[in-house]
Amino acid sequence: MRVLVTGSGSQLAAPLTTLLAARGHTFETASHAEVDICDLESDRAAVTGFDAVVNLAAANSVDACEADPMLAYDGNCLGPLHLARAAREAGVAIVHFSTDFVHGGLESPPEYYTETTVPAPVNVYGHSKQLGEAAVAAAGGRHYVLRTSWVIGDRFIGYVRDSIEKGKLQIPPVGHACPAVAADLVAVTVRLLEEDAPSGLYNVANPPATDRPALLRTLVSLLGGDPDIVVLGEDTRPAARPTHSALGVDKLAGVGIHMPAWQDSLQGYLSGEPSSLHT
Repeated sequence: MRVLVTGSGSQLAAPLTTLLAARGHTFETASHAEVDICDLESDRAAVTGFDAVVNLAAANSVDACEADPMLAYDGNCLGPLHLARAAREAGVAIVHFSTDFVHGGLESPPEYYTETTVPAPVNVYGHSKQLGEAAVAAAGGRHYVLRTSWVIGDRFIGYVRDSIEKGKLQIPPVGHACPAVAADLVAVTVRLLEEDAPSGLYNVANPPATDRPALLRTLVSLLGGDPDIVVLGEDTRPAARPTHSALGVDKLAGVGIHMPAWQDSLQGYLSGEPSSLHT
């Protein structure tokens, strides 16, 4: 399988390309400067000759999206629409990443959101990602929209390591969701493509749901730090965030992909072990 990976600056790019190579696939990565996904002709040229495209490009700064909605809707809706259209025309499968931030606005939220729960975003970023999901589906062709949350990759782990050295990790008090360990997230991506799973929307996260302090204290401890450095601070961020956005993964289980608990995957990831989803 020959795979194009757009958004090469994403923290998922390195683990994804490493896994693709380990599985015997070939790939090319493309930065925004190399492929502007908002340009349909650029997309058409880029996807030629590939079997699949994995779109990691996005406008993912929540507060920047709130301040500049056009940034959000171009990067998270128009771009994915054009890329998905180009992929469908070329007979190329597309994987596109979305977010738990499409949820958060329900007065009585479920314990776990399913793929059929009606989205109710609380900010511009979430709304733009919701429209991007619909755009990729509407473009037709073989497609996988992966809705994920609280991605834990090398970049985030590096931030926590730096905080341990500083002796303080202050976090806002908002958030109850399921983390997604990068190794498992890219493993799902590759398995859906390899196994020719049914097209559609899939929640991809590691159960069970947790809150931010518990997650960060666990991670700090695994990194050899003092979990007491994690303290709650006032949330002064401009854009609202979901207070509860836990994603259920029963649909993945229905295609034979059973997400491991985040505690186990996180420990394995920090130890350099491959995802259990590919062992």
